[in-house]
Amino acid sequence: MGRRMFLSCAIILILAGLLFGCGRTGQESSSPSRSGPQNHIIGKWEDTEPLLGGSSPLGTLEFFKDGTLLATHFYAGFTSSTGEYKFVDDSHIKLDFGVVLGSYVCRFSLSQDKLILTYPDERGVRTYRRVAGGDS
Repeated sequence: MGRRMFLSCAIILILAGLLFGCGRTGQESSSPSRSGPQNHIIGKWEDTEPLLGGSSPLGTLEFFKDGTLLATHFYAGFTSSTGEYKFVDDSHIKLDFGVVLGSYVCRFSLSQDKLILTYPDERGVRTYRRVAGGDS
């Protein structure tokens, strides 16, 4: 009886160690790296394409360190929407604006002062330039 109890406890401890050990590893791998896009994207970005007949940009995107996003866009006048962003991998970012505007997984390319997003809808490829913030 004592040997059976000892084996049961050992198995439970091994399984618990594997479960918690795997959980920690996953959290560590998803944390942003110092030099990755997670830190470089922070700041305000302006669409490089102006409104028809004007010099104002079609919109701006502002990324914050806490994973939130503020988008200002022209749609029958300028409106602002808040959302969240998350890096899916090294070349895709998810922009989530909730029920009203939905969420998009966009391909992205990021350099010092240039952000290119390829949207999965009619917006297609949009180019933004940094106007504030970040590590430039």
